[in-house]
Amino acid sequence: MSKLFKKILLMIGLSLLVKGLGFGREILLAYFYGTSIIVDVFITALNIPSVLFALFGTAITTSFIPLYMDIKGAEGDTIKFTNNILNIFLIVSGFITAFGIMFSHIIVKIFASGFSGEAFVLCNHFVKLTMVIIMMTIIQYIYNGYLQANNHFAQQSLMNIPYNILLILTIICSYILNNFYVLAIGTILANISQLIYLRYLISKTPFTHYKFIDLKDPYLKKMAFLVTPVFLSTMINQLNIVIDRTLASRLQEGSIAALNYSNKINSIILEVIILSITTVFYPTLAHLYTSNEREKSSQFISTYLNTAFLAVIPLSLFINFFSDDIITICFKRGAFGNNDVIFTSRALKIISLGLIGFALRDILNKLYYSMQDTVTPVKNGIVSIMFNILLNLILITKYQYLGLAFATSVASNISVILLLVQLYKKKNGIDFKQMTVNILKIIFSSLIVYFLAVFGRNNLVINNIFFRFSFWGIVMTFIYIFLLILFKESTCYSLIKKYHILN
Repeated sequence: MSKLFKKILLMIGLSLLVKGLGFGREILLAYFYGTSIIVDVFITALNIPSVLFALFGTAITTSFIPLYMDIKGAEGDTIKFTNNILNIFLIVSGFITAFGIMFSHIIVKIFASGFSGEAFVLCNHFVKLTMVIIMMTIIQYIYNGYLQANNHFAQQSLMNIPYNILLILTIICSYILNNFYVLAIGTILANISQLIYLRYLISKTPFTHYKFIDLKDPYLKKMAFLVTPVFLSTMINQLNIVIDRTLASRLQEGSIAALNYSNKINSIILEVIILSITTVFYPTLAHLYTSNEREKSSQFISTYLNTAFLAVIPLSLFINFFSDDIITICFKRGAFGNNDVIFTSRALKIISLGLIGFALRDILNKLYYSMQDTVTPVKNGIVSIMFNILLNLILITKYQYLGLAFATSVASNISVILLLVQLYKKKNGIDFKQMTVNILKIIFSSLIVYFLAVFGRNNLVINNIFFRFSFWGIVMTFIYIFLLILFKESTCYSLIKKYHILN
């Protein structure tokens, strides 16, 4: 287990480096364009191919790794299986790309029904140019799945370094040249850089790509059985995004940009910490289930979930507490002024309430996929999107973009509760009593830290925003760790005893 935690720390370190570059990209976008219609169009246009490839990409990786482990355990031909999957999905993605280019105007109307005039034309042209990203991303997903199944994890973060550098240069060039279409070309080049890097890594493994398709492969049939519910589940999650963006496109200018910048803050937690945890844990969890090691897998799941709760619950409150400061530090410069800070930080404060749901939903879905149960996440996703749509319709008229943010947060938390209830009903040996005790200790510790920080900040005025943010961040972290030790939270306490930190 200690090796896994070391890998997680490595992944977190690499992810922080990459997210630093990613934030540089968002800061530049905010600096040059603020919350203008250009940003709304850029974000919407990028979201369209990302939704389409996410449907296939997530389905591929979540079903590919458990089946790969099955074949590897049976000493089958894993390279042949990987080539079969890669070639089939390349053909499918080719058809999707062609369809997207030909009918881009219809797709834009679906994704951004509020766009008209110049905004619609720009978005339509941008989508036509960037649809080729789908084919490249499908290859990336399969390469990543293959590398992760063979215990290579760093590429998940490292491939985003050239990606972000190229996008940063692209944003600067587009502003200097006053040409929006430079952003589209730069986005394509950035995705090509990821593919080149992954191809270089793959060349150092036994894998070789060759032309091979076997539609009668029993593992392909099994994958099709597993992929269909995963595909539906991912489609439901993406539909949530589409609905929110479509409704936001009908609101005041900058609503999409404000929601996007707020979601970028949340994505740091999801990608730096949660993605690091799932990337490292998922192949091991899939292996334990395929090996029928039920006792080990139950213990592993408990550690898996506790680790996520330890990180996400306090960070959710931390982001809520510092929403104004975070947006100011990250984005307040150039075209992004005081009104933009207020506009965006309100959204961030609400979205932070759903961070626990966003993070745990992904982790729990992966857990179900490792059990080769892909139906439960679909059922859960349908309920979640129904709540989201209902709350959107109720709240959007009065609360505008904040109503959309609140609806998404509530729906994600409901989703996690339902997934945990279903996991409890499976009676798979997980000690839910101990897990509940741990969660209550984490929540209680986090709330104490939050209210102490509120009291402290009200009585200790620190004008310098960077010093204030750093000071209270460090204080809150130390108090949180102290309370976890005091309450003897099992995961934290076992690590401390293992490494003799208190001796």
